[in-house]
Amino acid sequence: MCSDFSGCGRSQDYPGPPRFPLTGKVTADGEPVGTGVISFLPQSDKGRVSGGEIRDGLYSIPEPKGPVAGVHRVEIRWHKYTGRKLPDPSDKTVFIDEITEGLPPKYHRNSELTAEVGPEKTTFDFDLKLK
Repeated sequence: MCSDFSGCGRSQDYPGPPRFPLTGKVTADGEPVGTGVISFLPQSDKGRVSGGEIRDGLYSIPEPKGPVAGVHRVEIRWHKYTGRKLPDPSDKTVFIDEITEGLPPKYHRNSELTAEVGPEKTTFDFDLKLK
């Protein structure tokens, strides 16, 4: 009998334990995080770090880049625009939008956010509090 964990019928393009596609929403004080990155770091020796981009408060990680089953520490970074323009380091005649980290370290560097990924749980929403 096949199960999602056995990998039966899975393409040989994805060696190792089965991966899972993930989706979800990321908000800060109830408002969608505009652009950023979400990472899932496995808390076991199985798997590798997986993640994807956040756009308009939504993220979607396809199966080939998804995490394996288990508990993962979650890091979220928000690329928040400051409204200032800065010279592009590679071409001083061009100005680019300044971006800063919009979230406190408790959501990335010192994150205690976790997600338990498995065949029955592939959607994770995060409503982060800025204060």
